[in-house]
Amino acid sequence: MSKKTRSIVIVAMILLLGTIMPVSAPAATSTSSTTYYYSCMSGQKDGIYSMKLDGNKLIIKGTFAKSTSSSKVSEKYFSGKTMKYKKITFILSKNCKFYATGGEDGKVSYPRETFKECYVTQPGLGLGFKVKVKNGKVVSITTES
Repeated sequence: MSKKTRSIVIVAMILLLGTIMPVSAPAATSTSSTTYYYSCMSGQKDGIYSMKLDGNKLIIKGTFAKSTSSSKVSEKYFSGKTMKYKKITFILSKNCKFYATGGEDGKVSYPRETFKECYVTQPGLGLGFKVKVKNGKVVSITTES
């Protein structure tokens, strides 16, 4: 076989193998360690029905949307792509942050006690409720008006 023919055969084999061998993209195989949960504080079973704060555990009965995307989790909730109604126990990280958004002040931070007094005891406020979980623990909770 001549050098030219051999080169053509090798190039053809490389092209053929490139089209039939699956190649996985790193982004497609990697998993996110951050998950977002979204619901509405409705006081009903199609949102957040009840909440209890017990030490570093936030126990919620309700229906949530779940996503690895902060910007898409609320879209999933409002389009009906939610998990079934159930009790979920979130473990709060030691440095969990609490935020409120939607007013003239933008995103405002507030202390844990305010969260407990204003939100845990009143699950029917009609606010959006987003939980950011990183490596199994809640790092932030944001209420949205």
